[in-house]
Amino acid sequence: MARTLQSFKLSGNEQQVAIAESALSRANSGASAEAETVAPEIIEEFREELSRDLRAAFPAIEEAFAQGMPVSTERVDLLSRQLAIVNDQDLRENFDALFVKNDAVLQASNLSPVELDNLISTLRADVAEGATIAQQQIIVGLEEFQQARTQALKDDPLGYGMNRRIVSPLPPLDLTQPDTWAQSFQAYQNGVDVLRARGEVGNISALRPQVQAQVQRALATSTPQESVQLLGSMAQNLSPETYQATLNKIAATGEGKATAAAGALVKENPDAAEGILRGKVLLRENPRLAPSKTDANLSAIEGVLPTTAFAPALEGSRQSLLEAATARYADLSHQSGDTSGELSDERMQQAITEVTGGLVDMNGSPVIAPRYGMTQDDFDKTLSSLSDQDLMGAVTTSGQPMRISDLRNEGRLRAVADGRYVLEFGSTDDPRYVIRQPSPGSYGQPLAFVLDLRDR
Repeated sequence: MARTLQSFKLSGNEQQVAIAESALSRANSGASAEAETVAPEIIEEFREELSRDLRAAFPAIEEAFAQGMPVSTERVDLLSRQLAIVNDQDLRENFDALFVKNDAVLQASNLSPVELDNLISTLRADVAEGATIAQQQIIVGLEEFQQARTQALKDDPLGYGMNRRIVSPLPPLDLTQPDTWAQSFQAYQNGVDVLRARGEVGNISALRPQVQAQVQRALATSTPQESVQLLGSMAQNLSPETYQATLNKIAATGEGKATAAAGALVKENPDAAEGILRGKVLLRENPRLAPSKTDANLSAIEGVLPTTAFAPALEGSRQSLLEAATARYADLSHQSGDTSGELSDERMQQAITEVTGGLVDMNGSPVIAPRYGMTQDDFDKTLSSLSDQDLMGAVTTSGQPMRISDLRNEGRLRAVADGRYVLEFGSTDDPRYVIRQPSPGSYGQPLAFVLDLRDR
């Protein structure tokens, strides 16, 4: 009994192809079949419909490949079987060219970005004197994949990982259900960990673009208490590195700098974090809660949080902290009922101490404390505990090894990140910096030595 086209189409993609393959095989061999058959005109109609479907699908398949998502082995097998049925030679050639590139990409898809770059360089060197069409297609395919993956990892690394099935599907973030936040943030952290373990990314935000926009809207419209609750859940369920990268993303947009500074405090000082967020709102309503921007006030604030406490070129970081401290200052002014715009030294000192974790002294120069709330005595003990081993690889610009006694007696620490410092010597007008001893044969710009005191 011959099938109708309708009953044939209801068989499903895989079964359609299998029936068509069987029918064509019997027709080509001239064999008769007692089992169920498909009329030749039905097969021909199926061929034409399949050709139309494949022609319509090709641009989307090609676009997905261009975005760094190769066709799976299983789908390539099905497509190849479908293409064997159709009579469109141009369509077959288009798919064949894509499959050559796709096969190379599938084999290289588990390589890290560095390994893939090395592979492409090796292949290009191998065909320097001439390449076959297939070799050219392979190299072009790998380069297209490399470019697409780079862009995807820049725009939405976790989304890329999900599309590649490297990362498990990530749950949405339901801001109306705080009890679910921990589970969502932990899943986001797992996704980051998977990509980092594969060498796909470095330290990245845990929020996909749409989730980041969602969080930023919430932080902009929620009460300070609600914002601290959200930031606190992020801080508790993301690794410190991932949380900081996430805050950096938030800080890069609009009024996010003070919010990110508040986020950095939610573990150490949630009251100050809430005060910063409150102060942001209060300042919009009454700017006179902050000190007026007179030369005298700016000079006084410079004395509390001096530029010299930060490494060169990090004035932007200092200004971000000052923005957060100003918001906290406004909150304290509001509590005191002070809208004069006059600078309160005590209030500004409190705000800056709460935002930075406090400053300590080293050889007459201010240093942002390595740990939040560290006292001068604790800092002095930390310096005393250091040895020459802690400065291994640190040399002067003339190549002389740096000794810990030199740092204690003459050096200054200038912050580059939490608990990390470059080492400065000489006059403040013409300072010299300790560098990391270059590797043998290295001719690049010497790198500054960074002393890490976070766990000391």
